[in-house]
Amino acid sequence: MPANARKDIVREGEIGTYHCWSRCVQRAFLCGFDAVTQRDFDYRRGWIESLLAYLAGVF
Repeated sequence: MPANARKDIVREGEIGTYHCWSRCVQRAFLCGFDAVTQRDFDYRRGWIESLLAYLAGVF
């Protein structure tokens, strides 16, 4: 099932709050513990949150 196009969701000129999320595919963990590789990527969580807060301020 294809995702909706951004132009169908976001109205130009209207201020809105949007929940942005990404899906981990091919076992590419963004943050948390990967049981397969035994690596902990939790250090990325703060970096991602800070970057999203910065980007929210830009827009």
